Amino acid sequence: MSQKFEKKKKLKVLVCGFGSVGSRYARILRKGFDLDIVLFRRKHRGNSFGIPELYRWEDIRRYAPDIAFITNPTYQHISTALAAVSTGAHIFLEKPISHSLAGIRQLEQECKRRRKVCYVAYTLRFVPIVQKAKQILVGRKILHGRAVCSSSLLDWRPGRQVKDCYSSYRGQGGGVILEVSHEFDLMEYLIGKADQISGWHGRLADITVDAEDTADAIMWFANGVCANIHLNFMSRKPERFFHIDFEGGFLRGDLLKHTLVFHNKGIEKVYHMPCEKDDYFGKQVKFFLKHLDDPGMMNNLSQAKGLFEKIINFRRKKYGSIADHRRSGRI
Repeated sequence: MSQKFEKKKKLKVLVCGFGSVGSRYARILRKGFDLDIVLFRRKHRGNSFGIPELYRWEDIRRYAPDIAFITNPTYQHISTALAAVSTGAHIFLEKPISHSLAGIRQLEQECKRRRKVCYVAYTLRFVPIVQKAKQILVGRKILHGRAVCSSSLLDWRPGRQVKDCYSSYRGQGGGVILEVSHEFDLMEYLIGKADQISGWHGRLADITVDAEDTADAIMWFANGVCANIHLNFMSRKPERFFHIDFEGGFLRGDLLKHTLVFHNKGIEKVYHMPCEKDDYFGKQVKFFLKHLDDPGMMNNLSQAKGLFEKIINFRRKKYGSIADHRRSGRI
């Protein structure tokens, strides 16, 4: 006797925002997964992928997405996520969560009420050398951490004027603290739960309109460890690395060269683990899709909001520019 099996329907995915990150996710979703994909855009522009576009929330409700990727400008994240979850969608929320704390609790409550997951996307967790470092550090006594991310905002979006981008405006979630908040998440992922973030931030160059371009922070952790973090997007020398000292040795990962040095009791091993951005972005998408039934998945909104609150509290502190300090006689 033959059996008939109902064909599993494709998940319907809404991508909200089609900038550099949104277009990358759209490409990965279209290429690597069997999904029904539409873009939510404010204006009819068309796209090179040939993906259908929707422009009104009433049309999105009729589409009834299973999943929404929130990849639009930072200051629009929470309002867009709230609208998306009201249509019945699980939420993939690109970092940072937002530009402020407003609306986060409401989003968390709505997701719980509707039994929808909300994942906060920090892609460095899926970079091979980071995953290897996480594995090596298990059971070791960590002494100190350090992370550096240095680049020029002028090189981020070729063909676009920097001061036309939200990255230049503090009120829109711009500035290096939120734009490069990966490093705060990376240190928490490798070291443990953060307790506090303190330090200095400000504008050293005339690149942004009013957002900070440099930050030097100290992260304090519940396990007694601290870490130094330097972020800037005003330097013409690209650097991105992390360094963890532990009893008997250290780990040093170069996120541009994709190498990890593991030094332990005088013996050193170097891991070369090359990968492309699409590789670890794709691994993150696969992780998310695999855990749609798990509201307690790694870095869900309830977990991620604690670190985000500390980042926002650090960002709120007013330090002024170096020129201001010089004029005041403080330096």
